[in-house]
Amino acid sequence: MICWLLLRRFPSSSIYQILTQLTGSWIGKILAAAYIAYYLLMGTSVLVNAYDVINR
Repeated sequence: MICWLLLRRFPSSSIYQILTQLTGSWIGKILAAAYIAYYLLMGTSVLVNAYDVINR
């Protein structure tokens, strides 16, 4: 819901640009890196679990 509201407020910006606009340069970049790392870890977790299920 929060992402949707932010994207309505900043229609031409990406989520990474919105983070830097709202929180500043350094904190925005740290939050963007954390966001990317979170989704990379979740994607890796899904792939590892799928691999495990397929092998069984």
